[in-house]
Amino acid sequence: MPVPAGQRLSRIKLLVDGNEVPPDGFTLNDIRVEDVESVELLTSPSKWAIYRMPVMLVTTRKGAPKWPVVKYAPGLITYKPKGYYNARTFYSPQYDTVQSSAADLRTTVFWTPNLVLDESGKVKLDYFNTDKPGNYRIVLEGIDSDGKLARKTYSYKVN
Repeated sequence: MPVPAGQRLSRIKLLVDGNEVPPDGFTLNDIRVEDVESVELLTSPSKWAIYRMPVMLVTTRKGAPKWPVVKYAPGLITYKPKGYYNARTFYSPQYDTVQSSAADLRTTVFWTPNLVLDESGKVKLDYFNTDKPGNYRIVLEGIDSDGKLARKTYSYKVN
């Protein structure tokens, strides 16, 4: 139920950047005002039900100092996405040199992190298949400069 006007909250759980702050020796005065991006006060039981008490959410700006936090928060799963990763170069055999007698049994035939499409939205790829005949699948996944995701799947057969 909402807190009636003029009534104080006797107990409140403090979360800084999604992590519960231990109640001993830490107050809001320990956070610099310049580091605070937003503050939310959840007083409705439907919003703070998993905490069983009102909650104050403080979000700090990027680069703000890290505060002491409790790692376990009942009912919450913390996920920290890795973001963009500039990948290493993927090995691709060069068959313009002397042929090896060993069979080519790679499970991933070709991979490249930076395809650039032409004006018509097409790209030309050159790669060598493995020595194992069968059905192969091409999966193209990417992101454009506007942050839009793309995925397309093709299949082909090697005899």
